[in-house]
Amino acid sequence: QAIDLIANDLSADAWRLRAAARIKLDDSAGALAAFEAGLAAGGGYLITLDYGRNLLGTGDLAGADAQAKRLAQYDADSIASLMLSGDVAWKLG
Repeated sequence: QAIDLIANDLSADAWRLRAAARIKLDDSAGALAAFEAGLAAGGGYLITLDYGRNLLGTGDLAGADAQAKRLAQYDADSIASLMLSGDVAWKLG
């Protein structure tokens, strides 16, 4: 129902919600497509963070690293940015 409410909203925030819904439905391909659409729609700190966390969780370390670097451009000193960067570095060894 919530997704129906944002059906015509093409903002990055709406794409972030769609991605979260797709993750909940175990639709990885749909979530990735929603994240990519959100970045293309202007991106932002929260969708970049969520995308990076999702990529890290699925084992796409190169993708997660790219999003961690993008997130640092928004706010390199935020705890979320530092945590994502650290988690990626830890997994990369």
